[in-house]
Amino acid sequence: MDTNLNPTHERETFGARFEINAEFDNFDFKSITSYTDTESDRHTDVDLTQLWFFNTFRPETMEVLTQEFRFSSNSDGPLQWVGGIYLMDFEETMNSFLDFGWIILEADDPSVHVQVPFETRREDKGNLAAFGNVTYETGQWELGLGLRIDRWESEEEAVDIGHSASKDDVEVLPKLSVTRHLSENSMAYLTVSKGFEPGGWVGIADGAPPVYGPNGEKTLAGFDPEEAIQYEFGWKGSSADGRLQATASVFFIDYDNRQFEFIVPNPSGDGTLIDGIENIGDSEQRGLEASLTWRASEYLQIAAAYGYISAEWDDNTILPDGSANLGGQTPPQIIDKSLSLTANFQKPAFSGFDWLANFQLSHNGTMEGGKPSGGTVTNPEFTVLDLQVGLVSDSWELLLNLDNALNEKYYRHEPFPLGFVASLVPSRRKLSSVKRASQNFHSGATPFDKMTFS
Repeated sequence: MDTNLNPTHERETFGARFEINAEFDNFDFKSITSYTDTESDRHTDVDLTQLWFFNTFRPETMEVLTQEFRFSSNSDGPLQWVGGIYLMDFEETMNSFLDFGWIILEADDPSVHVQVPFETRREDKGNLAAFGNVTYETGQWELGLGLRIDRWESEEEAVDIGHSASKDDVEVLPKLSVTRHLSENSMAYLTVSKGFEPGGWVGIADGAPPVYGPNGEKTLAGFDPEEAIQYEFGWKGSSADGRLQATASVFFIDYDNRQFEFIVPNPSGDGTLIDGIENIGDSEQRGLEASLTWRASEYLQIAAAYGYISAEWDDNTILPDGSANLGGQTPPQIIDKSLSLTANFQKPAFSGFDWLANFQLSHNGTMEGGKPSGGTVTNPEFTVLDLQVGLVSDSWELLLNLDNALNEKYYRHEPFPLGFVASLVPSRRKLSSVKRASQNFHSGATPFDKMTFS
């Protein structure tokens, strides 16, 4: 880049996972422990010129520990169950500063610069949950009931000015499922489940006004949990001795107190931006999904999938600052339709090697991003074709990949590392196949059964 400081991002991550499995007469036991430690340093030339106007340096650390103890039935009877405990501890620190150069300081010496704290925070979050799920089969019916009780907590401190706040709450997340086996090769199901995203706090950047409580205590602006109830009705079936498989489902999701990230100019007027999270309001989403997989031969499999989503804010959804009524408008990050077509060919060649050829055609509809009302950034619909050919064995791969064979230009949703606000960036690479635009919610049943939401 044509700047006096090329932007850099250096990140080191250490991760470990330890799993224990044990079988007993009446149940099985599993313990899963995971640990991640990340250090990240980012330098940015904010003014994007050859002049030293001002830069930012954002060192950040993140440490996450999770532990799950899971007990499950191991009998062949009609009653099956799973239950356990899950905990998560998340710690994050940010000690960034603005580095003002000699020009903005109107100094005569080019070596003169001043470093000012910009975003200095310490954040601790945690979850402690008990979960269970029971299913019972009787005739052609299968009934399921799940429950997760989740206690979450969030604590944050704006280190440089001494403002801090903490909150915690308990969420009760049920899940109900009913399955009907229509034949040996088909089934219909209905699921109803509740999920949530915990609340938290918004840090105070340098230049932003401090926040005080009703008694003058130093505190922070907070946001509340987001909750959602999802209803899904679907069908799954197969024929031709399992060579042809199909699925279809419709869903409806009722969101309460939706959380959205915002980016606004710093009130200090220094030209920087500050970001945070706030609750916007309630919305509804509905849609359908369908897929078809055909094993055309011993060596060739063809699959297709389609998804459609319609979403809108509830009536009289007013932005927190009162500037707009979003009622009836489409929330951002909604892809109205998506389609994928894949073909996978693999056949023995020689000496333990297989010929391999893969084809994937993906189409995504229009998506608007940015503000809760959308329209800030528009990603037009696009179609991407990816091809792959080569030889593979148990130990070796020789592959030729052609990504985006049609040379389609489009944007993709790019989350910044360590949870920074996401953006749309230019891309010529493929997106994943059809799926609902999602958020990772804590839901009923096991802690890793994250609800996938539109």
